[in-house]
Amino acid sequence: GINTVGNGIGHDITGVLDNNISNPIILNDYFETEIDDFTRGKLTYPLSNLDEGWHSLKVKVWDVLNNSSEKTIEFKVIVNEDPVMANVYNYPNPATRVTWFRIEHNRPGEELQMIISIFDMVGRNVAVIRQSVYTTGFSTDPLEWDLKDENGNRLREGVYPYRIRITDIKGKFAESYRKLVISGY
Repeated sequence: GINTVGNGIGHDITGVLDNNISNPIILNDYFETEIDDFTRGKLTYPLSNLDEGWHSLKVKVWDVLNNSSEKTIEFKVIVNEDPVMANVYNYPNPATRVTWFRIEHNRPGEELQMIISIFDMVGRNVAVIRQSVYTTGFSTDPLEWDLKDENGNRLREGVYPYRIRITDIKGKFAESYRKLVISGY
C-alpha cells in the first residue's frame, strides 16, 4: 500500500516540478486508493499557471514498508484559447446494437455543448445527438447512441461518417470527422 500519511521524515508523496528540488509539492491529499484494491490508485493534482513550453514532473512515493519509487514525466504546455479535441473515437466499431462516443479535449472543468451529427454515404444527416457535458478531466464520459435515426428506426448496415463538435461557453468550437461502421446483429 502507498504511504499517504507521510509518517517519517521525507516519506510524503512528493512532486518536483522542473527540477526545483527546493520547492517540492506535497501530494498526499491528492492520492486516492482504488476501491477494494489497496495496490492501485490515482493521483490528481491541478498544475496551473505554467509557462508555455516543456516541463518535467518527478513523483516519488513510499509504501508502508518504507520502500520508495520515483518516476519522471515530461509534458508540454500549449497556451491555446480555442477548444482542441484529440483521440476522437466510438466503440465498438463496427457496432451492432449500440456505440459510445468519447473524446479527449483541453477544457477540463468546463461545460461543453457536444453535437454529434451522423451522415449516410450520400451526405444526408440521419441522426443528431446533442449533449451538454460538464467535464471534470480531459476526456468526456462515454456518450451512448442506439444506432437509430431521427425517427427511431435502426440504421442499416454500412459506413456512416460523423462529425463531433464541442463548443465552449464563449462560443468557440472544435470539430472532428470520423467514420463508424454498423454491422448486422
